[in-house]
Order: sequence, then C-alpha cells, then structure tokens
Amino acid sequence: KSRVGSLKSRINLLFNWKILLLVIIILLGLYLRFYRIETSLKFGWDQARDSWKVRDILVKHQLVLNGPRTGIGHFHLGPLYYYLLTPFYFMTNLDPTAANYFNMLANMFNFIAIYLVTKKLFSQNLGLFAVALYASNNFMINYGKIPWNISLVPGVSFIIFYCLHNAMSGDHRFFAAALFWIGMFFNLHFSAVVFILIIPLTLIFVKDKKSAVTWCIKGLPLFLVWSVPVIIYNFQSYQHEYFRYKEFLEIYFLKFHFR
Repeated sequence: KSRVGSLKSRINLLFNWKILLLVIIILLGLYLRFYRIETSLKFGWDQARDSWKVRDILVKHQLVLNGPRTGIGHFHLGPLYYYLLTPFYFMTNLDPTAANYFNMLANMFNFIAIYLVTKKLFSQNLGLFAVALYASNNFMINYGKIPWNISLVPGVSFIIFYCLHNAMSGDHRFFAAALFWIGMFFNLHFSAVVFILIIPLTLIFVKDKKSAVTWCIKGLPLFLVWSVPVIIYNFQSYQHEYFRYKEFLEIYFLKFHFR
C-alpha cells in the first residue's frame, strides 16, 4: 500500500496543474526571447569581446584571469562568464552564436529562481504570477535576448535577497550563503558592490549579532574564492590598475586625493 500511495503521489505531482502552468510560462518566456533569434540577435562590442576571450581559452589555451570591464571606473570583473561560455563555443566549433545556447539556460535559471524564491517567501500562486510577469515583460524580453555577462543577474539577485531575508529572520547560516552568491555576482556586474553595503546594514536589525558576525566571517572564504583570478590579475598589472582605482576615487568621491 505504501508503494501504491507513493506512486500515486508522484503521478499527482507530475500532473499538478500548477507545475504544468509553470512549464508553459517558461516555454512561453523562452519562445518570446529566442524565436528567430538569428534575425534579432544583437552582436555588439560586448559579444565580440566575449568571443575573443573564449577563443583565447580554447585555441591559445590561455588561463584568462580577468573578466568583462565595467563601465564605471573600468575595473575588471571576475572571468566566470567566459568559462561558462566555453563549453558552448567548444561544441559549436567557435561559432559566436553559441552564446545564445548559454543565454537560453541562463533565462531558464532566472525563471526558476524567481518562481522558487517568490513561492518560498509568499505562495505558489504569487510565484507563478511573478515568473509570468517576468516572462512576458517587454523590457525583460528585449534584455533577455542579449547574450552578455548580466544574463544571470535577475536570478542571482533573487537568491541573494532570499538568503538575506532568511538570515535576518534568525537563520544566520544564510549570511554565509549570501556572501557566496555575492562573490559570484562580482563576476557578473559591478552593481554587486551594493550588496556589500547591505550586509552591514542587515546586521543592525539582527538580535544575535555575535552569531550573525560569526557566520559572516565563515562566509568570507566563500566570497573571496570567486575573486582569486581577478586578484591575481590585478597584482600582475598593479601599476595599470592602481591608476584606474585612483581615477575612480577622484571622479566618484568628490575629487578625493591620496597623498
């Protein structure tokens, strides 16, 4: 009887109309983004840069340590995005449209992350509504078509928010998880710096500050491991990167000068 009951529960889960609706929403979102993508593909400077970097990894067998350059301050992000693209370029014999295959998986990741986080924090119905809104929003559709380093940002942002919510709710282990995902975010976009500012602010509202700080310290290696390649790169090009940091501080911090 227990086996029969288990089988029935699995069948019910398989044919759960809400799960079926989620699948339909995801397929619709992918259709709106990737139908005839070859005619609407935006292949600009960013995509050309990514293709050359992946070529260096596959053809020249270079260990690429620096990622995409930021618009603010012209720093380099981590190189994670290039290595995520590498298997797709390998399978397509360096065809630049290979980035679309990774971008499709990135969009699926975003759909699922948005659904699961919203479901966990609120309800399954709101999870379906949130992912449907994201899937059908014209602005997100246009941006979702572009294969670039920020493709994973929506999903990762939702996960970080979920981690910080749980950490503030009392489960301080999620501070370590949040730092892990923030470290990954620094490989995707410079706006990750905002989360570094949010972490100390969340500690203000935590009752057991000692436990929270302890888990933040435990999470630091998980954060820093993502930055090891770009840290090595910065040491190798210290003189060049120093002037970029100095220029950034002078422009964005009211012409503050170091003596």
